[in-house]
Amino acid sequence: MKKVLAGLSALTLGAISSFAAITPPTPDYTDFEAVVGVVLGVSLVVMLAKRAKGFFR
Repeated sequence: MKKVLAGLSALTLGAISSFAAITPPTPDYTDFEAVVGVVLGVSLVVMLAKRAKGFFR
């Protein structure tokens, strides 16, 4: 179980960093948009993690 949690945390960090790499900073890019993007990215990773957890049972 610890290995799965470690893998999911690494996956979460990877998703956040890849999202940050995809969205270039522009003058109109606000902190609100950044927060919304991170929340959407984390939500997606959590959803995928729950599906993977159910798959490996």
